Amino acid sequence: MLEMGQGASQADARRMELEKLEREGRMDLRSALELLSLYQRLNMEAHFMGMAGNFMASSNMPADVFATLGQMFGSARKWDLAGAAMRRYLEKNAGNYRAWIDLGCAEVGCGRQAEAMAALTRAVSVGGDPAREILRKDTRFSPLWPRADFKNLVVPPAPVGQPLSPALKPFLRL
Repeated sequence: MLEMGQGASQADARRMELEKLEREGRMDLRSALELLSLYQRLNMEAHFMGMAGNFMASSNMPADVFATLGQMFGSARKWDLAGAAMRRYLEKNAGNYRAWIDLGCAEVGCGRQAEAMAALTRAVSVGGDPAREILRKDTRFSPLWPRADFKNLVVPPAPVGQPLSPALKPFLRL
C-alpha cells in the first residue's frame, strides 16, 4: 500500500512540475501528453477531459497524438471519444490495420455493430491475415462472433485442395 501511495505522490509532484511549465508557456507536446496521462492516472477527470478536448479540437496536431488519445479514451471506456480520435488518426494513416481494429473496438463499445463491421472489414482489407488473426482472438469483439459476416471476415480463403485449420472450425458454424 505504501508503494502505491508513493507512486501517486510522485505522479502528483510530476503533475505540478508540468503544470508549472504550462503556466510559463514552456510546455512541449511530449510534456503535454505526459500531463494528460497523469490527469487520467490521478483520476482528475475534469482536467483530463478539458485537455483532451483541446487536443481533439486542434487542426494541426500530429496524427500520432490522436492514436494516443484513442488509446486513453478506450482505456477509460469513453468509446465515442475513442472512436472520434481513431477516425482523426485514420484520416492520415488509413493503411494502419491496427488503428482500424481499434476503431472497430470503439464502435463495438458504443453498440454500433454495423459501423464496427465496416471498420473491421477495412482492417482485414488493409492487414490481411494478421488482422484476421487478431480479430479471431480478441475478446473485445465477442459481441460480433455470432454474426455470419464476422465469421466470413475472419476465415481466410482456403487454398484450393488444402483443408482449413482446426482452429477455424468454431467460426465456420453459421
